[in-house]
Amino acid sequence: MDDKYKVFEDDEAGYHAWLAHNPNGFVLNTDRPPRAEYMPLHTARCSTIKIPATHARPDPFTSRGYMKVCANDPNDLLAWMQTKGANEFSKLCSKCRVAEFMTGSAGDSWTNDELRSSVEAYLEMQRKERNNEPFTKKQYYKKLTQDYGRTVKAFEYRMQNISYVLSLMGRDWLTGLRPARNVGKRVACLIEALVLELSNSQQAPVVKFEFQVRENLENKKQAKPAGNSNPGTIIRQVAQFERDPAVKAWVLKKAAGVCECCSSNAPFESTDGQPFLEVHHIRKLAEGGSDTVSNTVALCPNCHRALHYGMRAKELIESIFIKVNRLIRE
Repeated sequence: MDDKYKVFEDDEAGYHAWLAHNPNGFVLNTDRPPRAEYMPLHTARCSTIKIPATHARPDPFTSRGYMKVCANDPNDLLAWMQTKGANEFSKLCSKCRVAEFMTGSAGDSWTNDELRSSVEAYLEMQRKERNNEPFTKKQYYKKLTQDYGRTVKAFEYRMQNISYVLSLMGRDWLTGLRPARNVGKRVACLIEALVLELSNSQQAPVVKFEFQVRENLENKKQAKPAGNSNPGTIIRQVAQFERDPAVKAWVLKKAAGVCECCSSNAPFESTDGQPFLEVHHIRKLAEGGSDTVSNTVALCPNCHRALHYGMRAKELIESIFIKVNRLIRE
């Protein structure tokens, strides 16, 4: 057994002793045998995984089909999970607010310098990928490890957090670094700010809002919100790209009312009687893409959103390159 984590099966006394001696630790709750779809994460202080319900059976936490895996670093739990076929926690407990403890609001704090260097490394790798320049992700992680002392795995998981933030922003993420949502709001907002700064972008921030939506989605006891009958406004200076209307018109005519991703007909006619499709830049303008017919496709709204926010975005893009022969990789 790896001494960085401890697995408890049929050992209530040992489990509670670990909780008492590691109040700032983390607990992975799962079944026996472990299932990737059920691996929620809690803090060691969380009442959910330490105080039995009044009607609970004897030994409720580590027996009869349940087990606990405990560690002081959530990255060690992720490493254990990968041996069981899971790549991310199925849920981050909102009751104990574990996301804040694992990403910097408390406990395991990443400095601004660490985050900046991580985002810089990510964007550099992304630039090299687009330019077909050779690079090795692990070498970047090793360099960060030398500079800051964290493990290679810690920086790999942080890169996956950056992918998640980019997906919330509607941007492309680096091949091989699937978005991992085990990141708290504070750190995610810092990552977004660094991405915007380092890419010299004036895009309006969206991550804080999306995290607040996520928090409400995970709140099973959410009351019906009152909303706001008179929403306020925020004035921001946002730069927009000058697009060529001839390019948009040409691509729409070429598509002839059929989505160039899923091959479905446009879902409806617009008010001017045209089939409604949306023009999408394969390499986004905010990421240095060109406004040309070799970088644009006409898509139905579902496919358009999937390319911006979907987990399968990269697979869909590759399928479009196969189907649409006018496209040139940028």
